Amino acid sequence: MSHLVTPPKSPIPRADLHAELELAHNYLAECAKRTLQSLPEIPVRSWGSQMKRTYVQLTADRPKHVVQDRHEHSLTEIMNQCATLERLIDALTWASIRASGLDHYYVTACNPTTSSTGHDLELRDEAGNVALFEVSDVASTSDGNQKERKDLQSLGCINKDGTLNGDWPTGRRFLVVSSEFAERLEGLGRAVCKYVRYTEVFRGAGAQGGTVVLEVKPREPPRP
Repeated sequence: MSHLVTPPKSPIPRADLHAELELAHNYLAECAKRTLQSLPEIPVRSWGSQMKRTYVQLTADRPKHVVQDRHEHSLTEIMNQCATLERLIDALTWASIRASGLDHYYVTACNPTTSSTGHDLELRDEAGNVALFEVSDVASTSDGNQKERKDLQSLGCINKDGTLNGDWPTGRRFLVVSSEFAERLEGLGRAVCKYVRYTEVFRGAGAQGGTVVLEVKPREPPRP
């Protein structure tokens, strides 16, 4: 899938990326809200099929990171991508506080609305230490698409067969998820729990579906 919000030029300060992503998110959300308000009355018998085919009109006053060559985009996809952007913005907010240990890191890569070309977020410091983030908005406690396994593979923590990927990778690794999905990840009993564990480092307050940032760690300490 192509980008709806294009990757920023890197490196970039965290605060600059945070501001740019907020502008892109707010623009897309406002366009979607206008589309919903202007929808005609849809007959009940065809409500689902018509809603799936509803397109959001993208106005000309778009921020620079929203693709310039589209005049409309699927409502369903904009909803999904806005949710992912909200997780990403929350992760950047958390990374900016001193307690995160990442407040001196800068952005070296970010794929706001698709991860097909790399990690969702990559931070580094002047010494070359890296922090990698995979961001998602699974809105349930189930994992039918094996999102956990795929993201752990992307982070270099496990192999395709679910086993530990040799020595634990250097740097820090994070999953940024919904509160519902965090409930699943923080439970035990899954095969991957033999190899990894999660430390909750951030939980958004208030609304259902708030963001949770989990640091991925090896089940056993790395060998010296």
